[in-house]
Formats: sequence, C-alpha cells, structure tokens
Amino acid sequence: RQGDYAEAAHLHGRAVAADPGFAAGWCNLGIACTDLGRYADGAAALDRALTLDPDDARTRFNRAVLYFLMGDLAAGWPMYEARLAFQAMATPPGQRWNGDALAGARVLLIPEQGFGDVIQFARFAPRVRDRGGVPVLAVPGVLTALMAAQGWDVEIADADNPPEAPLWCPVMSLGAVLGLTAEDISGAAYLRAPTADTREGAGPRIGLAWSGNPTHRRDRARSLRLDDLAPLFNVPGVRFVNLQVGLRPDDAAEIARRPDLFAETPGLGSFADTAA
Repeated sequence: RQGDYAEAAHLHGRAVAADPGFAAGWCNLGIACTDLGRYADGAAALDRALTLDPDDARTRFNRAVLYFLMGDLAAGWPMYEARLAFQAMATPPGQRWNGDALAGARVLLIPEQGFGDVIQFARFAPRVRDRGGVPVLAVPGVLTALMAAQGWDVEIADADNPPEAPLWCPVMSLGAVLGLTAEDISGAAYLRAPTADTREGAGPRIGLAWSGNPTHRRDRARSLRLDDLAPLFNVPGVRFVNLQVGLRPDDAAEIARRPDLFAETPGLGSFADTAA
C-alpha cells in the first residue's frame, strides 16, 4: 500500500527463505519483483507459488499480468480468467460463449472494471463476426457515443439496460476466447472521435489527463501530480488541453499558478468529448 516495492521484495524474500512452502509469500514476492521491473525474478517466484497452490486465483491473475508484460499473450489469457474469481459482475441470462462457431447467434459482451479497460478491449468486439456471430457491445453511458462513432459492425447497447442474447461473454475475456496473439493487435490507432465534434486549431494540441480514481487501491502507482509533468510545459509550439476530470487540491493550485498553461479546458460530458 505504501508503494515501497523494494522493501516488500526484501521482506517477502526473507519470509520464503524461512518457510519455502509459504505460497502466498512467493506470490507477494513475485508481485513486488514485477513492480520493480525484475520480470525474471517475478516469474520464478510466481511459478513457485503456483507449484505450491496451482488454483490460487490471485497468483494466477498476477502471473497473467506478468505474461502480458513480457509479451506472451497466449500464456497470459487463460490465467487472466482468474480475475473473475474476485471481481463482482452481474451474470446476464443465457450461456457464456466459449469461442465456438456461432451460426448467426447474438453475443452480448458485458463491460468490466474501469472505463479504460472497456475502451482497451472493445477493439476485439468486431472479431466476434469472424466466428459467425453478431456482437452486441454493452458499455457505460459515457462511452456510448464514442463506441458508436467507430463504424464497427457492432451493435452498441447501454450496460445499464442491456438487451437479451442467447450468449454472453465478459469483454476482457475476448482475448482468451478468440485466442489472440500480439500479432493480432495492430499498433495503429483504433479509435476515432465523432467527426462532427473534432476540434481543430493551429499547432499540435496535446491532451493531458494525469490522475485516475483517487480511491483506487493502486492510485499511488497510477496517478501523477500535475507538476510532475512540468518538463513538458516548456516544449515550444504546443497547446495543452486539460482533459482531467476531477482536480485534486494540489493540481487546482498548480493550475491557478499557471493560468496560461491550458489553451482549452473543455466541458467533458462523455469520452466522445475527450476524443474530440
């Protein structure tokens, strides 16, 4: 919780040295090593934990994350399903789709976790048609306009009132269900702003959003302070746009000290506004 991964690795290293059968200790050591960028050490520790407790969902989840970081998606996807053991999710009617040929059946893709996770995995929704199905992507209301603007052959639905379908699948399980590899993921941009809302102007416009949900358990590792970005502010010829939703007190004070920092602070009602 304090973000001291080096100390965590040291202490858990001592713990497993004293008790080599301590599966949770090996798991925690693996997590700390991963956060330190010591991927080989992290993999060795997590694999040791799995040898001791093969079905532990937390260990399997963190091993999946490390596989992803190391570029091995094929090994990571099956273990990433362990997230469902500790993730609250409403199960819709129908059967869960496991990747079988669909013969025209509709598949409801249900959102998970945060907005960014849905945006990241929504790109795979059109691939349901490759299996002969009709994808129905359910998203939170603030994502509806952005998803509808992509021109995908995908039905977009409101996650709060999704339509019924004979089959369903968590959107973040599409990688496993479709067997996707790194080669299947293009490096090109896959999202576009609604054309009518695209804003133009002279010079490059750089949108900045520097912090996430302050109540997230890993907020320390996910969020910055605005003044952490100060080296960027001296780049000539660039206009910055404030895309941050919700200012923390220190950031509000920093903006007050730099009244000319942002060329625009648009009103953001949805992620389509952010994209524009």
